[in-house]
Amino acid sequence: MKKAEAVLYHYKFSNKFPVIFDLHTHNLIPKAIFDMHLPPELGVVLSGKMARYSGDSYFELTRGGVWISGMLEPHGRQALEPGSQVAVFIISPDFFGNTALPGVDNHIWQLPFNTAPANRPLIINEELALIAENLLDFIENDIPETYKSAQINLTLYEILLKINMLGEFDSGKNRTNRDFRRLQPALQLIFNSRHAINTDEAARLCKISTSLFSRLFIEATGLSFRNFSLRHRLSQVAHDLKSTSLSLDELADKWGFSNKSHLLHRFKEHYQLTPASYRKG
Repeated sequence: MKKAEAVLYHYKFSNKFPVIFDLHTHNLIPKAIFDMHLPPELGVVLSGKMARYSGDSYFELTRGGVWISGMLEPHGRQALEPGSQVAVFIISPDFFGNTALPGVDNHIWQLPFNTAPANRPLIINEELALIAENLLDFIENDIPETYKSAQINLTLYEILLKINMLGEFDSGKNRTNRDFRRLQPALQLIFNSRHAINTDEAARLCKISTSLFSRLFIEATGLSFRNFSLRHRLSQVAHDLKSTSLSLDELADKWGFSNKSHLLHRFKEHYQLTPASYRKG
């Protein structure tokens, strides 16, 4: 498995195209579908009615409603009306660390994603749907892909700015891009490993104290280092369930879980169903 596939699956990002944008149409389904992936996600409901699950939070969204998922955040979705449409942005994890706009507190782009699901305000605003629809109209034109990518990025900034104005998110501390880059060795260690990693080991790799490392990591990702590492390995298990015929015993051994029961417990905790059901779905 190539490293890019192991980390991001089918999401293909580059420096020129750090955000993937698409229009999703959802059919009416009897129960929610749960997922967890590394790239953050933002969705704007354009029509119909969607249910969204984030952590222990449940909310229903109509036109102009926004959903947000941070890095490796378990989330569920369910269409409550047939043909519900959502404009979805899938964002490269490097996007926020590389964002710097003059005169703007660059920390605000990351706030909605790093705020705990239970603390995120419910935002439903007609203007957000109009912004997303304007982007859909623009990208349908026969123009170079780089222009489309630039407009997608600008629209994402516009939506993030708008939702920060409409709702209050956890302020945290305004960390600089330099602080984010200091964590890169630890992130690469996670992506290149198939076992649980000690926080002290990761801090030493970044050449900072464990306490400072822990604070910086939570502020940069919204998760503790230990939880981030666990969720990454679970997301790799989910990928292998869909793409291989490996048994649960083999997957537990491959991705650093003590045994099949341990993996089963953790998987159900994050995906709300058994690995066998996930594989069949």
